[in-house]
Amino acid sequence: GECVLGYLAAYLDAHAGALYVKEGEYFRRVAGYALAPDDHSEIVQPGESLVGQAARENRPIRVKDLPPGYLSVTSATGNAASREVLLAPVAADGVLFGVIELGFFRQLHSADEALLGRASELVGVSMRTVMDRARVDNLLEETQRQSEELQAQQEELRVSNEELEEQGRALKESQFRLETQQTELEQINAQLEEQTQLLERQR
Repeated sequence: GECVLGYLAAYLDAHAGALYVKEGEYFRRVAGYALAPDDHSEIVQPGESLVGQAARENRPIRVKDLPPGYLSVTSATGNAASREVLLAPVAADGVLFGVIELGFFRQLHSADEALLGRASELVGVSMRTVMDRARVDNLLEETQRQSEELQAQQEELRVSNEELEEQGRALKESQFRLETQQTELEQINAQLEEQTQLLERQR
């Protein structure tokens, strides 16, 4: 933000400026160039002030005969008010991303408006690219997180399957032991019955 604003100010010979970025329903100032302390609001609503008006109308606005102190330039030797102000919406493919506001000591011409208009379009494309990249990064992070969660779930499922298999083996072994004991018990019962019958015959 600061670099873009500084470049535009130098290119157009502006002496003060501000860059506002759209956040939801309002605009936040994210960069300032040679602004006096406490000059301009940090938050601007659509239609509020020149910045909000440029955003609402989505077109460049040039203003002369500014009120005293509007968009003042500050330095170590003092302050000076801008003579004219030029505002342009920052947009790409019809989507509004922000507003650029520049203050000048000199008289502006139509060429200045055209230059800022073209520059704001380039800034809009850059901002859209940055936002698209951020959106892609967020999607990649979300995909990575979901992949890690899936791997963790698969590991938990693998461990659960191993535990179930172990329990199944233990159950089969227990069943085999029970069947063996049952067979031995039947054999013992049969032997006892034979001995009982033998004793009865001996009586």
